[in-house]
Amino acid sequence: MNTLKAEFQTINGTVGSNIEIVGFYNHQVGGHAPFLVAAGGKVCKPLIAQEYWFYTTLEQNRPDLLSFTPRVYGSFEVNQRKLHEWTKKVTMAELCNSVDDAPDSPDSTDENSHSWKEEMMDRMERNLSISADLEPNMLHKYMVIEDLGRAYEKPCVMDIKMGTRQYGDFATPEKIKRQVFKTESTTSKHLGIRLCGYKLYCRKTKDVIEVDKYEHRKLTTDTIVDSLYTFFCNGSKLRTSVIQQFIFKLEKLLVLIEANTALRD
Repeated sequence: MNTLKAEFQTINGTVGSNIEIVGFYNHQVGGHAPFLVAAGGKVCKPLIAQEYWFYTTLEQNRPDLLSFTPRVYGSFEVNQRKLHEWTKKVTMAELCNSVDDAPDSPDSTDENSHSWKEEMMDRMERNLSISADLEPNMLHKYMVIEDLGRAYEKPCVMDIKMGTRQYGDFATPEKIKRQVFKTESTTSKHLGIRLCGYKLYCRKTKDVIEVDKYEHRKLTTDTIVDSLYTFFCNGSKLRTSVIQQFIFKLEKLLVLIEANTALRD
C-alpha cells in the first residue's frame, strides 16, 4: 500500500504524531479537488480557511449545530513535491473502484459517468506536475474530519448546494459572474437547491449507481423530484422512513437558523 505521512495538528494547535494517508476517498460525489483518506477512517478535505474556522469554533459559538456536522480532528500540511510523488503512485482505479462495475444511471446519458472524477484527478495531477518543479516546497493544507459513511457497508451519499447566492463576500468579479450563471441556469434560482452529485446502492439489483454534477445541472424544477425519488428508493420501494428522518432534522436545523440573527439572509 502506498502511504503518505504528514505532521498532524489538532484543532487546538497542538502538534501531534504523524498522520498516515492511505488513499483517495471513494465515496466523494462532489467538489473541485479529491478528498484523501487517513488510516483509521478519517477523511482529509482540502482546507478552506473560512470553512475550517467555522468548524473549529462551532463548539464555542454554536454548540447546538454540532449534531448536524461531522467531527473535526485537526489539520495537516504536505509538501508539493511529496504530494505529487505520492499521487503518481496511486492509480485512478483506486478512486473509482467502488463504482467500476456500476450500470448506467437513470439520470445519465451515454457519456462516461466517471467524467467528473477523471477531470478532477487530471486537474490535480496537471497542477501538481506543473508546480512541483516551480514551487516544490509549497504546502497543501487539509482538514481532517469524521467519515460519516464509515459505519455503512454501502453508503448512499448526496452532495447538495443550498441557497440562491453561491459566492462569498470577497469573491472576485470573475467568480461572481460564474456563480451567478450557475444559479440562473439551474434549479438554484427558483428552488434554492442544486444537486451536485450522488452515489446510491440499489438493493434490488445489487448495483452502485453514481451521477455527477454535470448530469445534475441539467435538472429542472420538475425533474429534480425524479432524481430525489431515485436516491431515496432502494430499487423496490421508496424509503419513506428515511425521508421522514431527513425532514425531522431539516426542520430542527431550520428553527436554529431562523433564530440566529447573526446569519446573512
